[in-house]
Amino acid sequence: MKKAILIVFVVLIAIACKNDNSKPSVILSSSTGSVKQVLLVIDDVLWKGNVGDVLRKIISEPVLGLPQPEPQFAITRIPTDAFGGMFRKNRNILYIEKRDSDTFNVAENKFSRPQKIISILGKTNQSIIAQLQKNTSKIIKEFEISDIKAVQARQKGNQRKGEVYKTFKNLGISMVIPNTYRTVDDTGDFLWLRRHLTKGRELGLLVYSKPILSAQDTLGKTIIENRNAIGKQYIEGEKEDMYMITEKAYTPYRFDAVIDGKKAYETRGKWEMKGDFMAGPFLNYTVIDKKNNRLIVAEGFVFAPAVNKRNFMFELEATIKTLKIK
Repeated sequence: MKKAILIVFVVLIAIACKNDNSKPSVILSSSTGSVKQVLLVIDDVLWKGNVGDVLRKIISEPVLGLPQPEPQFAITRIPTDAFGGMFRKNRNILYIEKRDSDTFNVAENKFSRPQKIISILGKTNQSIIAQLQKNTSKIIKEFEISDIKAVQARQKGNQRKGEVYKTFKNLGISMVIPNTYRTVDDTGDFLWLRRHLTKGRELGLLVYSKPILSAQDTLGKTIIENRNAIGKQYIEGEKEDMYMITEKAYTPYRFDAVIDGKKAYETRGKWEMKGDFMAGPFLNYTVIDKKNNRLIVAEGFVFAPAVNKRNFMFELEATIKTLKIK
């Protein structure tokens, strides 16, 4: 009897194995690397030639909306024969090499998790350059998505729990808020959160809504007007008649975006305190919530004199992109 049961068990295991065509699971270690950091794997002969010239132009392209120019990425470069061991655990890797075929490939979680590896292989320098130029936007976007996911995962593990914001409740929205943020104002219609960095430096996060009153609202034509009105009403300076406005000498950048599956506008520019010397970059997402005939606005801004602000702005972007409209 026991022998018969054993035979049946073995047969069932064999059938299960036969029907399972998936590859054996491999437990990957956690990836390494800071936000906006890319490991560039390329040999000296390519880096010092015309391929390197094109790469340096891509890397040095400034992030839009910052007071001082800051490049898209911080780069660590190694030759192809050094690409092994701990280097393979980097989260963002750009691998470039001469081969007998022309290939552009994006892979995920090959050596660690989470991980994004972009490989560009080419027969000649010109074929590699052609692929770089053709895919410049895709390269930047893929690494940005990788970093956004990494920051959001970290924030989710350190989010503020148990606190119900009146504004979120009234607007019927949610957002992952890191526990490093403290409430400045929460009226039910307007939320202002602050994260202190060091003395005299901070990040700000604003959330509010505006009714859709005309086609201009859905076309993104009233974003600056709306943020200036909110600044005057809520973001006051130390003295009377001091409040946050959009810097007039700097034209903001505006792009189409998608937040929580809804059409939105992304606006990057500079803010300043009217009547004061305070200023810095801002990132505004205005979401068109047609179902409720309103705009949901989430905006981050930085005040951090004399330091780079790229990574701070990126952190705010990751936070805002967790917005959900219930």
